[in-house]
Amino acid sequence: MQKNVGRATLEEIIYVLERLISLWGLMNERGRILFGFMVRYVADVRGVDAREVVYKIMERGGERVEREIRSFWDDIREEALREGLQQGLRQGLQQGLEQGLRQGLILEAQEMVLEALEERFGKVEKELSERIKKIEDRDFLRHLFKLSLRVSSLEEILRALEEIKRYD
Repeated sequence: MQKNVGRATLEEIIYVLERLISLWGLMNERGRILFGFMVRYVADVRGVDAREVVYKIMERGGERVEREIRSFWDDIREEALREGLQQGLRQGLQQGLEQGLRQGLILEAQEMVLEALEERFGKVEKELSERIKKIEDRDFLRHLFKLSLRVSSLEEILRALEEIKRYD
């Protein structure tokens, strides 16, 4: 039983697509992509798998048509893979840059806290310096920086560090 697609049957549409294949060598890449969209459209309208439409065209068109279509789909598959890899690389690079920026801001905040403490109280003990360098919460580092400008002793900074330790 033939279902009509608009006014044309699936066989008539496949015939038109076969005629397009005969012009394959004259088609540019855009024309070939348009052909692929047409196959997809016909398959969607008919409610069949696009491969079924392509297989019918290849069956009826002989070896040359089959070779051209397989080459076309291989090219599309390779291009999609290339684009996917490029997009993955771009996303990975973007994420790496963002992570590097965050890490750089944290390192800068740690250094600012240590510099402020050294400026106010002289040499900062290694243990306190290492504790501050382990903090990766930029907001807390900002809080420590402001606190280091107001406190009257390093003990107050140590108490603030103990407070955060309780919540970890």
